[in-house]
Amino acid sequence: MIYHSDLAFIHNVGFSDLARSAAAFIAKELKGAGFSQGLVVDLGCGSGALASEIVRSGFRVFGVDASPAMIEIARQAAPEADFEVSRIEDVRLPRCIAVASIGEALSYVPGPSRVNIDDIFQKVFASLDRSGRFFFDVIERGEPVMFYRAERSGDGWRVQVDVSEDANTAIIKRRITTSREIDGKTRSSTELHYVQTFSRDELIRALAEAGFAASFAHGYGEVAAGPRRLIVKAIKSSA
Repeated sequence: MIYHSDLAFIHNVGFSDLARSAAAFIAKELKGAGFSQGLVVDLGCGSGALASEIVRSGFRVFGVDASPAMIEIARQAAPEADFEVSRIEDVRLPRCIAVASIGEALSYVPGPSRVNIDDIFQKVFASLDRSGRFFFDVIERGEPVMFYRAERSGDGWRVQVDVSEDANTAIIKRRITTSREIDGKTRSSTELHYVQTFSRDELIRALAEAGFAASFAHGYGEVAAGPRRLIVKAIKSSA
């Protein structure tokens, strides 16, 4: 299990900006496509930052995340939405107008080996109404290879991330160490996260085989998603 209580808290207060930017972009895209209401599925919903903004835009939201701590925060952030604790590959998706998966949620793998993304794309396609939308982001394979340490801190918390990438397996490992002050005491924890990267060609193939027509960008609107981040907007191109 990843995103235990302290990292879930830190992610919510310190790392929710991308999800909020994506929410504004998605709501604008949906309304521009003629969707004024309907259900949006948020896969890997985290602490509910995207869900709360999508609800405010007039849509219903069903959010899914494997972290109980994240879902607990999400239910407070977006009480109007429905949430479920589940792995993305295990959840049964309801009929919907759009599916979103922000912050590399589709890329997480249980260990240092790749998994097949095709089944998830096909499941998303089957859940969408005609001309439904699928929005997600991943890390694209390429240069420079990721190998660095990053730190960030806020009121009563600190996080350090040590990142390394295996270019042969196209897997990124993140060793995340957190410290958080609670009632005058400091609590520390460490988590290991593994994320697979994708070439644009393999995404095009998998999406096309599922039935999607896809386009690519490096940000949600004018908000850049970061180095080697690839934003995908896919449209259900057949019934």
